[in-house]
Amino acid sequence: MFMIRLPMFMAYGLRKFTHSGYERASKSFVSEDLNVDMKGKHVMITGGNQGIGFSAALALATRGATVHIVCRNPERGQKAVDVIKKETKNTDIHLHVCDVSSLQDIKRMATEYKASGKPLHVLVNNAGAMVDYSKSLDGLEINFATNTLGSFAVTKALEAVLTSSSPARVI
Repeated sequence: MFMIRLPMFMAYGLRKFTHSGYERASKSFVSEDLNVDMKGKHVMITGGNQGIGFSAALALATRGATVHIVCRNPERGQKAVDVIKKETKNTDIHLHVCDVSSLQDIKRMATEYKASGKPLHVLVNNAGAMVDYSKSLDGLEINFATNTLGSFAVTKALEAVLTSSSPARVI
């Protein structure tokens, strides 16, 4: 059974979850669905300094959103903020330095955000790690701490802000 399922899974994945799969699917996109005005909306993206998170931050900033990038490295985070501001002419891009593998750091960042009084309409849990075995500051395996626990902890820590900003979304 395993010998049949694995090739089927691989074929499906290659067809749907690759660049060519995206290109094929994009032909059926409805352009009106993609042109959403995000002015007045606050969006937070963990890991927004590179990769998919950066692309999402750039796209949302282009649509007028106030974007809050969460990044553990202040230099790389500020570079991403500067690039997004320059490319989109949207000056409402903010950096929050936080290591999402650290529960203490998440609590600090969430407390600071709550104290700002700003709403939060969209939270994109994008930060991720795929590194060799090591431990986080909390003594947890780093991949688990970042990819699983970190996303849950950020969402839980910002739950009250998200609820008060309803309608809000967590991605």
